[in-house]
Amino acid sequence: MQKTIVTLAIVIAVAVAAAFLLIDERPSALAEEMAGIRSSAPDTPSRSYRILLGMYASRDENAEDVGSELIATYRDAKAVTNPLHDVEFETYPDDRKIFIPSQDESDLYCRIAESGCLETIFQARDRRTMELERLSVLVSRYDDYLAASDFRTELPPAANEPWGDYRYLLTANRMAIFSAMRLAEAGDVNGAIDAMRANIQAIRGMLATSDMIVHKVITSVSLADSLEALAFIHSVFEADAVEPIPLLTSQETSYRLPLNHEYMLLHAVANALDGSPSMFSEKFDTPAWLGRLAFRPNRLLNDVATRIDAQVTLSESSPAVFAQTADSLDLQTDSLYSAHPGINGTMMVMADVDFLTYIGRAFDINSKIALVNAQISDQPDSLTNPYYPDVTAKLHSNEMGMCMDGPLPDDKYNRCLGLFGLHMDLISQVEGSVE
Repeated sequence: MQKTIVTLAIVIAVAVAAAFLLIDERPSALAEEMAGIRSSAPDTPSRSYRILLGMYASRDENAEDVGSELIATYRDAKAVTNPLHDVEFETYPDDRKIFIPSQDESDLYCRIAESGCLETIFQARDRRTMELERLSVLVSRYDDYLAASDFRTELPPAANEPWGDYRYLLTANRMAIFSAMRLAEAGDVNGAIDAMRANIQAIRGMLATSDMIVHKVITSVSLADSLEALAFIHSVFEADAVEPIPLLTSQETSYRLPLNHEYMLLHAVANALDGSPSMFSEKFDTPAWLGRLAFRPNRLLNDVATRIDAQVTLSESSPAVFAQTADSLDLQTDSLYSAHPGINGTMMVMADVDFLTYIGRAFDINSKIALVNAQISDQPDSLTNPYYPDVTAKLHSNEMGMCMDGPLPDDKYNRCLGLFGLHMDLISQVEGSVE
């Protein structure tokens, strides 16, 4: 009997020791490095960020003040909210926001990358002028937003942290395009070209400092819109040749900060497992060891950190390197299920780190820059596809205009430029050229 008890005790001790050994891993050096990136950010307020959060405010309010109030409201609510629950906080009333029509309500709000959109906008001179005057306060806020050049999210990453209404950011940039058209119509074509180039440069500054996926993506859309508009104005008004636009820098294509934001979302959930009442049931607290045994969050964080690091490295490479490696990288998240069978739904969503599509869109803009340069620099023969610089550039036609090839599908037409922006001798070289 005594021997049986001793044997049982040894078996239990071994089982307990094995269980604790299997509870979780230690954070990797890479995971710890990623977790510390935002801790080194300055504590000073970001004026650009606060203006963005309040850009939709009514005309009689200050956008920066509205954004600051939203931040304060959220922080107060978050202080008394369970880390795994959505923060409930008061947002700005929709009926007080400046009205912006949808694409269906006004053709002035057509998608600029679509064929015929800029032509439609240009022909509606009176309506365009009226809209520019109606949204003058939005134009002023956008100028302040770009001029501040200090964009940085101030709030820690969370599932439902306050976001700006990005329709207003895109609309404000559209008004910048309207303004440049008005300058050209008034006879100051060079001034219009200079205004669009300054706009493009300011947007690129925002692209370089952007630290959220949605902000990076929308900023990329604004950049593509402005590039398209620059080529349109240059072509329609037969402007003199100007210096070509440099391709995006590695800092501008980098997704290091936005992907770190996504990583920190998962990190916050993983570190809220201990004692959380919502892991298994809201009726009782989950022991820390049980939560970690079930989900092994450090192991997941280590795995995700490795995957994100590979994508960050790729985002900071050249377009040619991206084209060579994008299709071969195994960065899909399906394997996370087999590698981490205990992962719960919330963590799985946050661990979805396959952002190659977004990274690809940033690199695609280099193709649009190359096409724009063929127009504004008056050197169509120098056209080179940034993805494949060692071979003669080839173009193909579609409903959006003339387009370049690339490694991933171009769902936003960032590798295309309307026919208005291409020299006829270049169009004649296009495969399947449109008459």
